Amino acid sequence: MKMPLSKNVDHFVLPNIILMALVTVGLLLTVLCTFKPDVVPYAYMGPVGDLAHYLAYKQTLVMQTICYTAIFIHVVEAFYAYYLAGTKELSSSARLKWGIGTLCFGIFCMYELLKYDPTKQQKNE
Repeated sequence: MKMPLSKNVDHFVLPNIILMALVTVGLLLTVLCTFKPDVVPYAYMGPVGDLAHYLAYKQTLVMQTICYTAIFIHVVEAFYAYYLAGTKELSSSARLKWGIGTLCFGIFCMYELLKYDPTKQQKNE
């Protein structure tokens, strides 16, 4: 028998700090290479810097496509996380946290929400 979900659960988990840092740096690098390529310290970034420099100055259309696609995916994913948190009957503050977290950290935050099973949480209580 399926138990009814409890209302106003305030469940929220951030992804691993290393993954959060990688996503933040990756998004920042993508946006900077697209809009302000002259401020990126390519020489200090090794092979990633070489690739970023090439894309920023030689393949601007590709860099713009990557940037706009990444932003679009993060925004759509954030709305879906907000919706999904609602289907799991989380509180409005938890839904907002999931939406913002997914907007910032993408699939790694979404994965934590997808793992969450409110029926298992109730059985443990």
